[in-house]
Amino acid sequence: HCWWKSKSVEFFWKKFWDCDPPVLFLLATIAFAILGLFWFHMNFRISFSSSVRKVTHTLIRIALNL
Repeated sequence: HCWWKSKSVEFFWKKFWDCDPPVLFLLATIAFAILGLFWFHMNFRISFSSSVRKVTHTLIRIALNL
């Protein structure tokens, strides 16, 4: 039994692919923004001041709550 064949996962995939292309583009843009902020936060957390780290951390939390 495959996990992606279950009813709940299949329901969400159908809902996801039934969206309009602009909605999918928006979701992809948000996902890439989250990845970019996470990469920035992980690579530059030591060299920047604590205030920049706090701002980056806040932006990541805001993006994850969208």
